[in-house]
Amino acid sequence: MNSTRISRAALVLAVTGVLAAGCSSSSGSSSGTTTGAGTAAPGTSTAPAATSPAGSAAPGATGGATESSVDTSQNKASDQGVTPTTIKLGFVNAKTGVAASSFGPQAYAAAKARFEVENAKGGIFGRKLELVDGDDQSIPANNLQLLKKFNEQDKVFGMAVVSPMFFAGYRYTVDKGIPVTSAAIDGAPYGPPNNNLFSAIGNADPKYKAGPAKGQYFKSKGATNVGVIAYGDSPSSTGSAKQAGKSVEIAGLKTTYQLSIPFGSTDFTATALQFKQAGVDAVITSMVLSSNVAAVKALQDAGVQLKASMVFGGYNEAVLEDSTAKSTLQGIGLTTGMKPMSLDDPATKAMRDALKQYANYDKADPLQGQIFAWNAADLMVRGLQEAGQNPTRKTFIDNLLKVKDYDMGGLLGATVDFSKVAWIEQATNANCMWVAVLEGDKFTTDPSDGKPICQDALIPGTEQA
Repeated sequence: MNSTRISRAALVLAVTGVLAAGCSSSSGSSSGTTTGAGTAAPGTSTAPAATSPAGSAAPGATGGATESSVDTSQNKASDQGVTPTTIKLGFVNAKTGVAASSFGPQAYAAAKARFEVENAKGGIFGRKLELVDGDDQSIPANNLQLLKKFNEQDKVFGMAVVSPMFFAGYRYTVDKGIPVTSAAIDGAPYGPPNNNLFSAIGNADPKYKAGPAKGQYFKSKGATNVGVIAYGDSPSSTGSAKQAGKSVEIAGLKTTYQLSIPFGSTDFTATALQFKQAGVDAVITSMVLSSNVAAVKALQDAGVQLKASMVFGGYNEAVLEDSTAKSTLQGIGLTTGMKPMSLDDPATKAMRDALKQYANYDKADPLQGQIFAWNAADLMVRGLQEAGQNPTRKTFIDNLLKVKDYDMGGLLGATVDFSKVAWIEQATNANCMWVAVLEGDKFTTDPSDGKPICQDALIPGTEQA
């Protein structure tokens, strides 16, 4: 297959994303899922789409602190990066380098679009949001240097992070008490005791404790042996893959693992042979999409018949723009923690309209980097709204930790409670996910009613790392 072409098509780093990284501490309990068929299994439930939090100004654009009655004459320069009229923020991005195909300029443009939605409504307590773009070049050491530059030279108030390299520098932001919002695609430990780190998906379990939802999905499809593929040199890829595999085992199904793939690999001939000999009839992949596509193609070429699949983070407009990816992934399950645009409700329309107006993007579905960036930017907006008229880094952190109703303006399958720790499974948002299936030129959802696949909590004793 043409792996070079796929790499240039802005494909997602699924290994570190909503799929594999955002960690916190402590533990969750109990369980509950929906099956892939949309019917409730014993002890499970089908979650309805979330509603917007109280005070939302518009679906997909949380509000509540931008009312015209605010007396802006009381605005003060209350902290670094905050003036009476502006709030300066940094955007931590892998704009170039090995991760650029999944992030790059499109991620910054999407984050800026989300801020421009708020600026058009008058800003936060009358303050306009300014976003400084930054590039760590997909290099861990550069990430730390970028964080220092933003804080010490650019004097930003907080940072929206969309780089898989943040794991290398996050400790600096913790030590400095800098508010950080993210899609948790980087392996950094989000949530208490790192109180400044906020993940839009909720605080994921740092030991990759598993829930039952993924396993119930595969069971509902008649799968018996699920092959699990991940990079051996990416702890977040391996952890999320083992976590998903444990979910499969909880459902009573067999797993066959291949967790030693080199990062970015597109040669899966040996893996396909291994899976065929083992009798694999379903697959989970937790890698960048160029690798994911190559793995699926190798399985197909080897004659492995898949009853079900989960390509973590595969829902992506770039799939439609690459002929190899498009043909290979027909009928394959591609996961997303954000509501697919094909559901076409007020929340998805608001995001689509914002990308069209402010990012010059007018496609049916978003790129993965745009999804990650929207996550980080929208949560930053909510945090600033909660921080008060004259925000400080402390009030941002203290007040956002109390929020229990965050749903990204209706784009998540359930609400995020930032007071809870270690309660989220990777490849989900708020323990919910959609499986988007490519059919021709369009994505549909499985189950077809468009409801997300959710679980109440993770199961004690299923830690993977």
